[in-house]
Amino acid sequence: MIVIKKEHGLTLIEVLLVISILVILVSMGFLGMRRLLHEAEKSVCMTERRSLQQSDTLANHESTISFEEILISTGAQCPSGGFYYLGNDHQILCSIHSEIENEEVPYLKR
Repeated sequence: MIVIKKEHGLTLIEVLLVISILVILVSMGFLGMRRLLHEAEKSVCMTERRSLQQSDTLANHESTISFEEILISTGAQCPSGGFYYLGNDHQILCSIHSEIENEEVPYLKR
């Protein structure tokens, strides 16, 4: 009686298929993480601007500290690399995240 030994293993096509599926899944996860990172940076920027707005309001009522001095003393920076500036009506704006008017973080509503 002749016994034929069956080889156990994967063919090249099967390995390439598994690798391509893994690459697709990793790329989808990477794109999702980039979106979440952008949203987190936007939220941090908005929080920094609110804090700067409160500091600027207090400085205008109590002393003659300029907005530039507040920026230097607090060291506030946009996490996306933008810069803060004083807009109309003493509104603090960001060069990157201020394209949407009246944006609010739900947990910071007054």
